[in-house]
Amino acid sequence: GLILFSDAIEQVVPAAKGRSHAMRIMDELLHFQPKHTGTNFTEALGRFAHIARKHSVVFVVSDFFTEDYSNELQNLACRHDVNAIHITHKPFDPTAAKCLVRMEDAESGQQRVVDLKAQTHAGSDHCERLQTEMLESGVDLLSLEAGADCVAALAGFFQQRQRKTVDTTGG
Repeated sequence: GLILFSDAIEQVVPAAKGRSHAMRIMDELLHFQPKHTGTNFTEALGRFAHIARKHSVVFVVSDFFTEDYSNELQNLACRHDVNAIHITHKPFDPTAAKCLVRMEDAESGQQRVVDLKAQTHAGSDHCERLQTEMLESGVDLLSLEAGADCVAALAGFFQQRQRKTVDTTGG
C-alpha cells in the first residue's frame, strides 16, 4: 500500500497484490502533486498503525527534516518491520561554499539568508542525529542521495539486512 502525505493525509492506496497494483503505486509516486505544504509524520504513522491489520514491512521515505515523530515511529517498529529511507542532497563543497544565499523553505514559503558553509556542518549533524534516533527506535536506515542509483542502493540495503538476519539467527 501507499500513504502520501504532507501536513495532511493526501492519498491512501490500500495494500494489495499483483503487478497492476505495483504499477498503480509507481504511477501515484511519479505523478503525486501535494495539495498542502509541511510535514506531519505523526498523522501519517498513526494512519498506518490504524489500517495495518498484520505485521508489515514499512518504508518511510523522507528527508526527515521534521520533529516530534519518534514515539510514533518506535511504537510502529514494535509491531512492524520499519525501514527509513533518508533522502539526502549532495553536500556542498566546503571550499566552494563561502557565500550567503537567499533560499525559500518549500514547506513554509519563508525566505532567509543561508550561510552555505554552516549548512554543510548542520547537514552532517542532522544525519548523525537521524542515525542515532533510528537505531534507538529499532528502525533500519538507508541514506540515499537524490538522483543516485536507487536500485543499487536498495539491493545493497537488502543484502545487508539479509546478512544481519543470518548473523543474528545463526543460520
